[in-house]
Amino acid sequence: MKALFLALLLTGTASALNLPIPPGYPILLGRSCGSVFVASYIEGFDTAGNVHGELRASTRCPTSGRGGGSITYTSYHAITWDFFGGYVLSAYDGGALNPAEVAVDAYGNVAQVVNNVPTLTLNYLPPTAKHIAAIVPVTAGKAQAIATAQLTALGFVPSITYVYTGTAPAGSVLYTTPAAGLMEPVGAAIQVVVSLGGGNND
Repeated sequence: MKALFLALLLTGTASALNLPIPPGYPILLGRSCGSVFVASYIEGFDTAGNVHGELRASTRCPTSGRGGGSITYTSYHAITWDFFGGYVLSAYDGGALNPAEVAVDAYGNVAQVVNNVPTLTLNYLPPTAKHIAAIVPVTAGKAQAIATAQLTALGFVPSITYVYTGTAPAGSVLYTTPAAGLMEPVGAAIQVVVSLGGGNND
């Protein structure tokens, strides 16, 4: 998404880009009865210049017994998006859930929800724009030094844990926690599990 934003700026065009939403299940709601519906709401631009909004996730589950009733489970979250496709979830802050809200910052960038999809029309990248989150990259199978450099470049703080294993060469990464593919805030600690080669933990 960052590359697309920069390409639009270089060509002098503006386009509405979809802001990412975390999965309804299990990130936003701890249960799913077939599907989770997620409604998005824009609140505006915060003091740091990022887009702030709210998410409402819900799923309807059948109840046991006669009558064929159902119960709806719902959760609410606040979300902040940067200009590069990153986002940070936080506890719901009581913001108004107005699907028609349109926010415009001092640079003419427009945030709004279109057909339940949060969008950002980027006209000018603010000079203070910065990454607030990034996706944990795939590092399994890479050398420890390469993996830690990759994580550090994204703003994460690697923490190394060594384990014995007979299935991977010494010095190679087995996995990370949080797992690859998850969105995490910049500055988050990422545990990197590295193989010591054959042996045991005794």
